[in-house]
Amino acid sequence: MRPPPTIPLPDLSVIVARIEALPVAGVTFTPKRPLACGMCRRRIGVQGRIPGAGYVTCDDTACALTTFTALSTCFPGPYGLALTRASAAGFTRIVDLPDGRVLLQRAPLIRQAKALSTGYRMLLHWQRAFDRWERETDSEGYAKGKVHVLPPRRIGDVAAIRTTGELVPVDPTLKLSEEAARTLRLLYEEIGK
Repeated sequence: MRPPPTIPLPDLSVIVARIEALPVAGVTFTPKRPLACGMCRRRIGVQGRIPGAGYVTCDDTACALTTFTALSTCFPGPYGLALTRASAAGFTRIVDLPDGRVLLQRAPLIRQAKALSTGYRMLLHWQRAFDRWERETDSEGYAKGKVHVLPPRRIGDVAAIRTTGELVPVDPTLKLSEEAARTLRLLYEEIGK
């Protein structure tokens, strides 16, 4: 009998709901003088938003920002952040505030919620396959925390996320020996069912 998987696999709809519920950063304000939106450069009308000191946006949905911290909580995993700033920069605009906080344009994240969720589940499937392979290959070493091959740690390691459209799967076993890669692919297929 095989031991239960060590990496939990969340439901796809739960991940999508988390991404769609990302909070909009900042507080609303009414400008007393003409100000330009930091995102679209248009004049802020009746109401704007201050996501950080020295940075203002209009109230348009396309200009709404969210924090990178809020996004990273949507993708918990055993190996740290599943979505890095560099990966996010490929499909959404990033704003660095003077106080060191990182903000992301929220609309592209919402638009790509399903692709991000699918990529995250693919990553967890691969991590489970690598984990099981390590357990079966060297159970004593596994119990001591020794690994032979590092599993993929980021969504970008298993899928390329595009600005629009579906994500493109990437095989994380390409640099491994042929036998290990074949076994890992079989385990991945078995876990994915």
